Amino acid sequence: MNTPGLETATRPKVLGEIDSVSETAGAPADLKQTRRQVNPLQDSRPKIQLPGDNRLLSDFARDLGKAIRSANIFQRCGMVFTVDERGDRLVPMTADALRSWLEQYAVCYKLRSNGGETVQFRRTMSSADAHGVLSSPQFISQLREISRFNPVRMPVREFGGHIKLLNEGYDEPSKTYTARNSPPVIDGMPVDMAKGIIDEMLAEFVFADNQRSKSVAIAAMLTVFTIGILPAKSIRPCFIYLANAEGAGKTLLVKLATVPVMGHAPNSVLPKDEDEMRKCLLSAVMEAKPVLCFDNFKGHLASESLEGFLTSQDWTGRILGGQSTFRGDNSVIVFVTGNGCTVSPDMRRRSLFCELFLEVERAEDRQFKQPLEVPEILDRRTDILSALWALVKDWNKGMEPKASRSHSSFPEWAANIAAIVEYAGYGCPLETAKIEAAADADGDDIRELVKAIIGDSQFKSVTFDELVETAETGGLFERLTTGLKSEKSKASCKSAFGKLLRSYDKRLVGGCRFSLIGKGHQRRYQVERINP
Repeated sequence: MNTPGLETATRPKVLGEIDSVSETAGAPADLKQTRRQVNPLQDSRPKIQLPGDNRLLSDFARDLGKAIRSANIFQRCGMVFTVDERGDRLVPMTADALRSWLEQYAVCYKLRSNGGETVQFRRTMSSADAHGVLSSPQFISQLREISRFNPVRMPVREFGGHIKLLNEGYDEPSKTYTARNSPPVIDGMPVDMAKGIIDEMLAEFVFADNQRSKSVAIAAMLTVFTIGILPAKSIRPCFIYLANAEGAGKTLLVKLATVPVMGHAPNSVLPKDEDEMRKCLLSAVMEAKPVLCFDNFKGHLASESLEGFLTSQDWTGRILGGQSTFRGDNSVIVFVTGNGCTVSPDMRRRSLFCELFLEVERAEDRQFKQPLEVPEILDRRTDILSALWALVKDWNKGMEPKASRSHSSFPEWAANIAAIVEYAGYGCPLETAKIEAAADADGDDIRELVKAIIGDSQFKSVTFDELVETAETGGLFERLTTGLKSEKSKASCKSAFGKLLRSYDKRLVGGCRFSLIGKGHQRRYQVERINP
């Protein structure tokens, strides 16, 4: 059966085969030139007639989608993507790129009449047609759907519970593409050897609380490598690495978790505002990035967008430069490193913390016995991935026992990856972190503020300015009250402080009810002691 728009045995003559065309003075100039072209029908690529008279764009788009379906072109939530030139990530396909890209896999042609005969001319698709194709549901529906891009072979859980390593190329059940010719070969090894490799890689890191922080570091490595074993739509924790000083190895631990899988170290700074944060998160979801890393953050981490992102199975946002929106599966793993930073209560409950300790006064005075940077990690890539795979297989073979603890924010992750870490003998990464950054600093400060306002009274009502003065006197909410003294940051800090106070409206705080009464400039902050 012939496909409309594709070459068949009954065809018009090809230009190079027209006997009546000769290189005489009367022959058209374009025919003289094209006479010497290779016969397109001798090309193994599919031939597809471009849209024009009696040829609809929708028909062309459908035929083109069928012809290049097996190529590295995919659809994700209504948008078209391809694998970038380096083969390590997905990138959106543009109309300009599509015009020449598709010619690796298909030949487009036009029909033209010549002396009563119909002649085929090979022709590059026009820019207008390329834009139309990328927006065409007939084209997009022919492409394979992709949910995840794997830079290396990674584990996936099959129907029935068996865990296996995906082969290179596209896997239909998991809708995952694994990069071809990926360099590391993942070998089988005994679990004792695997633990020896992991312990050796982590030997020179000084974990502030030893077992718990080390288990979090190993859990992060496993999460990047084994995210495919989690049920669809599972939530992952954010991994936050902290230290008492620069140079303790926070960023290096992130590299140990990411470089073996990705082949490079992801690195960026925390966006300066919520708009930039939303753009950053949307880009990561659109391109199915496995990891986002916000390095060297200082201060108080409290981003509504990031907090919402960490508990969202899907993420939606407006595409930059247009009015259309994108909604896709969120499988991004977030890493944050920082010194002396604190986090909001919402960030705390969505995160796991790894704390390092630097003993020497200056980071440059610390001496490492074995160099451990990106080149060395890449050299040990096969060992690291094989060791992680051995831990997964050992847990799977042991009937997949659960971890000793679970977590309400990411229960599926706790039941799988946390369980693998604990089964390997590294302790439970879900143990409560007893560090300042993980403490509820805002909760402590609001309790002290309410206590200072109420004093020995049964009831007290104050203005915003009086409340700020009380907070400043008690050294509370310093990141916000300090900013109120600067004209440059006053408006934003006042808004942030007001928002934080509203989150405690009508709640019981330290034996008192904290309430907001009125609006705007007439608003007052009321504290009433509640008798037991």
